[in-house]
Amino acid sequence: REDSDKIDIDLTCRKTSERGGILTLCKEAPRKNTVKMLLLIDSNGSMLPHAKLVNRLFQAVNQANHYSDLRVYCFHNCIYDYLYKTPYIRRNEWIETEWVFKNLPSEYKVVIVGDASMAPSELFNPGGNCILGMFNHEPGLSWLRRLKEKYPHAVWFNPVKEEEWQYVYGSATINVVGKVFPMYELTLMGLDKGIKKLLNK
Repeated sequence: REDSDKIDIDLTCRKTSERGGILTLCKEAPRKNTVKMLLLIDSNGSMLPHAKLVNRLFQAVNQANHYSDLRVYCFHNCIYDYLYKTPYIRRNEWIETEWVFKNLPSEYKVVIVGDASMAPSELFNPGGNCILGMFNHEPGLSWLRRLKEKYPHAVWFNPVKEEEWQYVYGSATINVVGKVFPMYELTLMGLDKGIKKLLNK
């Protein structure tokens, strides 16, 4: 049934009683989608083996009608000054991260998808951005912390098996990123846990 066809039991009972027992059916007001989501997806490099899985997630989110607003941007390894409009991470096909901070309020739920595997310099150093010609004055870790501060309802889904997080390439950076954002494995169980955390007030 559509929401507009659902019967409001309490209101129906009250109105029926007020009318001396004459049945008065009252429908519930249609629910409005109020959730606003910002989906950020790590693209290319070590994420290529996970592309099919991430694409399935993207398609599911994109086809859902649970959101009053859905914004999707991409990044490579870590978030810096720019977020990209396509998975190809092309120059000038981007939006400034500062614009996002200024124009998307804190009520947005943020879902980040990535393996969090990168060279430590990409997290800790100015200029750590591995994209040629894209020098970052602010370390990647600083950008991640600012993102979490702006959007407290944020989770990170990692396509790498959780049991491997302690020893795979990038385990050091996975550990650091996992201290900034609650991190879950990109599985049905992980998604369930992450979404519950995301919606927990």
